[in-house]
Formats: sequence, C-alpha cells, structure tokens
Amino acid sequence: MNVDEIDCRLIEQGSWVEQVEWLAEVDSTNRFLANETMTGRNLPVLVGANTQTAGRGRGSNSWWSAPGSLTFSIVFDPQQFAIPTSFLPRMSLSTGMAVRKTVARWLPESNVQVKWPNDVYVQGRKVAGLLIESHPASPSLLIVGIGLNVNNSLQSAPQQLQAKATSIVDMSGSEASRTDVLIQLLEDLEHEWNRIATASDFLEDYRNHCYLSGRNILVNDGVDEIGGLCEGVDAEGALLVRLPVGVQRIFAGTIEVIGE
Repeated sequence: MNVDEIDCRLIEQGSWVEQVEWLAEVDSTNRFLANETMTGRNLPVLVGANTQTAGRGRGSNSWWSAPGSLTFSIVFDPQQFAIPTSFLPRMSLSTGMAVRKTVARWLPESNVQVKWPNDVYVQGRKVAGLLIESHPASPSLLIVGIGLNVNNSLQSAPQQLQAKATSIVDMSGSEASRTDVLIQLLEDLEHEWNRIATASDFLEDYRNHCYLSGRNILVNDGVDEIGGLCEGVDAEGALLVRLPVGVQRIFAGTIEVIGE
C-alpha cells in the first residue's frame, strides 16, 4: 500500500474508533463533524481528509495543508475515558502530549516539545496543531481536530512558513505510512486521555516537554498583550507568566516567543 493511502478498515480494527471516513477534500474536518448530527451514530467517529481548503487553528488562524499531511477530527464522549468535567480544561495539554509522543516515535533523535496551548514543535519548528471544540448540537461531545505534517515537505509551503514549520519527512529524510502514524496516534491519545485526571504523573510529564518554559513570551488574549517569563503550567493547565508584579495565570491566548 502507498504510504499516503489511508486504510479506514485497518484503523477501525486497530483502534478504539468505531467509524472512520476519509474524504478527498473538505473545508475543515472540525466543521464537517460540527454540521453532522450524531444521533444514532456509533461513537467515536473519525473524519479525515487528504486536503483541507479551510483548515482551522486557534482563533482566526488557518492550518496549511498539503498532500501527505495527516488532517482529521474525532467526535467522542469524554465519559468514555472517565474524564471528569473539572479536568476538561486539560484536554489541549493531554492531546498535545499524545501528538508529541507519536512524533517522537518517528523522530527519536529530535527534540519534540509541546507549545501551550495547542501546538507541537520539533527542533523549535511547528510540526502539528490541534483544535478542540464542543459539538454544537450535542455539547457533551467533544470534537478534537489534529493537523500533523507527515509526508508533506515544507519545501512546498509558503515562504514565511518554511522557517517556522517542519514535517516528519523533512526531519527524518524518509516517508512514513500515514495509516501507521494515525493508528499509533490513536493509541497514544487513548493512553493520555485515560491518565488526564492523574495530576502528578500527567503534569510532570507535560512540564518536562514544555517548549515555553524559561522563555520570554508575549501573550495576546485578543484584548490585552502582556510580556514576561514563562514558568510552565499549573495544576489546572494554566500558563504561568512571571511579571514585575508577580506571576499571572493565563487560560487562553496566542503566544509569541520574544527573541526568536
């Protein structure tokens, strides 16, 4: 099988996902699932696409997609993983850690880190992003969208992205089976989501791989912008930023590293 072909049946057989649908092209897999009714569907449902014409990132950001990337969304009930409502704010951190673990399996010699709240970096360049939303018709369900650069070389990306992003093929020099990567990622997601409520284990692991820790950053929440030294995350998943007046907890916003 071609490394870029997706075997939906193999994914269903080798993972906890009940239904897999793979599209040639879609505007956004998150939007596709948000517009679908889940009544009568066997959850979890995974929908992926070879090309996203309007892939979405955090806020108004878009996700660049090219042939060979792995872009998909999953709709599921957090209760399947016994995730208490009070721990849902950790979903972005937990999902990011799962993606980090998968990428590190293919790039064992590289420094793979999580960038709060929803990116994964390799050697200081973005390799993956994620977006988590509630299903509009069924708010108890979550939609987790993931974009991972696998076989899409950034040499074909817009010029401004080439210095900021990378892919597995760019870092390893060889292509990977997207089906194999996806099955492994689903396994890592299951592991991370099952331990999301284990505070000491989960948070210690995240802190050990936090890209922003010890860096001077700018945080923009859409209204204000603050700058300070990142001191990691706290028990609730908030970003800790050292300011002259003390440490401030950040729960949302876009982050820019100063001096890079």
